[in-house]
Amino acid sequence: MPITHAVRTVAPATVVDLKGEIDMSNSPEVRKVLRGLVKDKAKLVVLNLAAVEYIDSSGIATLLDCLKEMRKYKGTFRIAGMRDVIMDVFRLAKLEGIFEIYPDLAAAIAAPVK
Repeated sequence: MPITHAVRTVAPATVVDLKGEIDMSNSPEVRKVLRGLVKDKAKLVVLNLAAVEYIDSSGIATLLDCLKEMRKYKGTFRIAGMRDVIMDVFRLAKLEGIFEIYPDLAAAIAAPVK
């Protein structure tokens, strides 16, 4: 299944809405979008995964790459709206403590920046 994305501003965040599956075939597209935000030094990026049905290791690597690059300039990267099946993958990989994960977009945007 292809991935679709939309980038929008919901002050103070840059929100990336994804829909579909993040796998080996389309994680490069997601990486390109996120790297563009990193290049622009976005202060707060919220990745909305509410419409993502599947993620594999290449997708997780893409998200880790964005997190690492944003930390270099003290940016904040958050994930919002994960379905249970996606959250299970993050728990199995022990990533729930690595990423800032929020139940929904509103909570991710409203949380104070650390």
